[in-house]
Amino acid sequence: MEQVMVVDKDIVLSRFGTNSERLIRTDEQTFLQVVQSHCTFVARADAENDPSYKQIISYCAIVSGDRIFMTRRTKKQTETRLHDRLSVGIGGHVASVDEGADMVLRGLRRELEEEVSIRGDYTMRYLGVINDDSTEVGRVHTGICYLVQVAEGDCEVREKEKMVGEWVAIADLPLYMAGFEEWSKIVVNTLCQDPAPADRA
Repeated sequence: MEQVMVVDKDIVLSRFGTNSERLIRTDEQTFLQVVQSHCTFVARADAENDPSYKQIISYCAIVSGDRIFMTRRTKKQTETRLHDRLSVGIGGHVASVDEGADMVLRGLRRELEEEVSIRGDYTMRYLGVINDDSTEVGRVHTGICYLVQVAEGDCEVREKEKMVGEWVAIADLPLYMAGFEEWSKIVVNTLCQDPAPADRA
């Protein structure tokens, strides 16, 4: 049974607050230190039904020049609440297989390798923290978001039965807003209105 990283909800909210419209511009290393020093691993099924915990999600948007990689989740995705929704985020739970130093970033790289194929090197830049308690999904998850820069067109979906992907202009993202899952709306709002990343320590 999959074991996922969780942190007491009160710790997350008291340290980083809530922001349902934009990314929380907290310091990257502070967030990583807090969650990694206060985390435990529990069965995913239990965590999904326990609002006293926040499951920690590694999440990233993939860009190439002025375009961003947009996906649509099919009905074969595990998370039924997100079926047919559009997304600019790739990622997932930090799991017990990632446990150790830099486990959140290890989880992100693992999820990237599982969900998409990136040919060649890529760079990764911290954007901020996602917390949105306005939805059923959001109430039990908190994400740390990065921007992944790839070479021109060098990204495609691996599990095509679960997701379909395409490149779209970042400037055109507002046209798709109604179809995006809530976390993607937060990332899109930030990229379109205030793209500068939070400062590192």
